[in-house]
Amino acid sequence: LDIWSAGLVLFELFAGRPFFGEDVTYAQIAAMAATGVTAEAVHSRVREWSLRVSEAHVRLLISMLAPADARPSAAELLLKSCFRPADDTVERRRLEVAAFFSNP
Repeated sequence: LDIWSAGLVLFELFAGRPFFGEDVTYAQIAAMAATGVTAEAVHSRVREWSLRVSEAHVRLLISMLAPADARPSAAELLLKSCFRPADDTVERRRLEVAAFFSNP
């Protein structure tokens, strides 16, 4: 999985427009892939475009758009809390209901 590209797609899903704008060439984007995007550049875009994303999502984007040698693997990304399945709350509620009815 190309984490850099996935980070750019995720940013576009959050922002509704590409991180680098629409006038950039594939060759320019490919050249930037190796060097990555700085954390300040991500924060700047989030502020500039008034994106409503959590700080956890900003950190996720920063890690995915980092220089190639600092990017997490797909397995490491899936361990992040934003990728936890939502059904863990269903299981917790099931246990809470069971605990409620088991107490006298």
